[in-house]
Amino acid sequence: MFERRGRRKWDTMYEKNWMGMALAALFAFTTACQDDHVGPIAASQDLSLQEAADLGVLMVDNVDGILDAEAAAHPSVVAAEQVSAMVSSSAVPVTTTFSFTRERACREGGMVVATGSGTHVADRETGEVTLDYSGSKTVTDCARVRGDVVVTIDGSGTFEGHRHRIDGQFEGLQTHDAAGSFSWVTSDGREGECSYELSAAWDPETATKTISGFVCDKKIDRTVTRDGSAGNDDGDDD
Repeated sequence: MFERRGRRKWDTMYEKNWMGMALAALFAFTTACQDDHVGPIAASQDLSLQEAADLGVLMVDNVDGILDAEAAAHPSVVAAEQVSAMVSSSAVPVTTTFSFTRERACREGGMVVATGSGTHVADRETGEVTLDYSGSKTVTDCARVRGDVVVTIDGSGTFEGHRHRIDGQFEGLQTHDAAGSFSWVTSDGREGECSYELSAAWDPETATKTISGFVCDKKIDRTVTRDGSAGNDDGDDD
């Protein structure tokens, strides 16, 4: 009898210990799952791929608009005093240099200021002009709206651009490369910082512009319609 009672008591203690260990293991597993869940929650605070692409288009459009304005400011007709200063015929292209500082308002609020310099090559005989630029830009409170969410950015970067015109009309691919970094904040409470590296090419024949590269470590590859010039973002359809 004593031996049986002793075994029952030991069995009961064993069962209690086993139950305690099982509960402890279950608690540890539940805690680990909760800790693991922190990752996806934090990731959801990042910009989405669409938002990152929107910002890429925004930054490229604004500088393209500035480069278009500089192209308009440097017509294909070379000034007479420049031609007279040349020893050779006026049919030979004339190369000049220029510098600029221009502002462009972001369509949905904010401002981009670009400062740079470039070369202007013009041929009076063919009406052809080529401009190559490089410079830096600052972005202040520049906004992009998608649905109910507004993303606002502040930052800086560098750019290089190319424009080619014949008789005042854009001809061939008009290109623009850009790189830099910015801080961002959204109207739904997210915020962060990231960098970008983008290349854009606008084809005046098809009125399409392609933007490719990286924004906030996300690969961007988007095509948008731009009528008349690379920087014309009126009626954006992307």
